[in-house]
Amino acid sequence: MSLSSTQCTVLHQLFPSLASKLGSVASFCAAGENVLFVASNQLVTKLFLASRGLTGRLPDLSRLTALTSVDLRNNSYSGDIPTRWAAFGAGLAYLNLEGNSLTGTASIGFPSHFIDTFYMNLFPST
Repeated sequence: MSLSSTQCTVLHQLFPSLASKLGSVASFCAAGENVLFVASNQLVTKLFLASRGLTGRLPDLSRLTALTSVDLRNNSYSGDIPTRWAAFGAGLAYLNLEGNSLTGTASIGFPSHFIDTFYMNLFPST
């Protein structure tokens, strides 16, 4: 299933380093289907961006309102997990941020079931 042009543009803006490698918004979304993301009803539901050389702070994914699964492991993200990610609540069933250099407290604003179940090995041991 294809993405809406709005969702495609949002992805392009959130991941500029990937976008620069893939070119235009249309190329980015065409290359991404079934590789970088999964779409349902023209909305991004799953992101698979592990080991893609992504750097900087984690992007604010709150504009991707239908996300159920996010895999950003083994990149070079740093800083805190955006507090706006807590808005996903119980809808976000899987989150893997392992292998990044994150700091801060993961539990701020996230439902307790999520913290207990899905936040394993997020932060490097010091």
